[in-house]
Amino acid sequence: MSKINLLPWREELRKRNNYVLIFYAVITVIAGIVILILIHLILQSIINQKTADQDYLNQQLEANRGLIKVVEDIDQKRSQLISRVKIIQSLQKDRSLLVRLFDALAKYTPDEIVLTEVSRSDNLITLSGTSRSNSAISFFMRNIGQLNWVESAKLTNVQDQSKNNNLLSFSITLTEKTDKPDKPDKPDNTNAKVP
Repeated sequence: MSKINLLPWREELRKRNNYVLIFYAVITVIAGIVILILIHLILQSIINQKTADQDYLNQQLEANRGLIKVVEDIDQKRSQLISRVKIIQSLQKDRSLLVRLFDALAKYTPDEIVLTEVSRSDNLITLSGTSRSNSAISFFMRNIGQLNWVESAKLTNVQDQSKNNNLLSFSITLTEKTDKPDKPDKPDNTNAKVP
């Protein structure tokens, strides 16, 4: 038995094992490449999905920015309309004031007084005129001062206009009340005559 040669068999087994090893190595490399390709595809798909989501969000943000601009424009128009409504309401409140003022002037101005100027600035009304006596001016000022829409009446100026005719020029400043009542005007001495 010493003449049996086992080397070719071992050599064949070694070659076969090398082929198997190379086969498994190639299969492992191919499997690794396939797994890397699959991981790359999955990651690329996730990146594409996130990019699409981000694009969608950007589009929605742009649409919302447009809506916000529209809302801001509407808010600005609303504030302009509110200011216009307030102006109209203040004009509506003050509309009857001129009628009341001239009605009161017609009722309570004594015959001895001639009004030469009536002016208004904000809530101040200035009455200027001439009179023959101080008592007529005080009577007129007392009656006008008692009107329910007048807060105060102040005599601001009295000057001797002409020494021959005994005329006095005067100015009375009326301050309107901020809350104007709708009650009719009733001074205490409506039927009183100038003393």
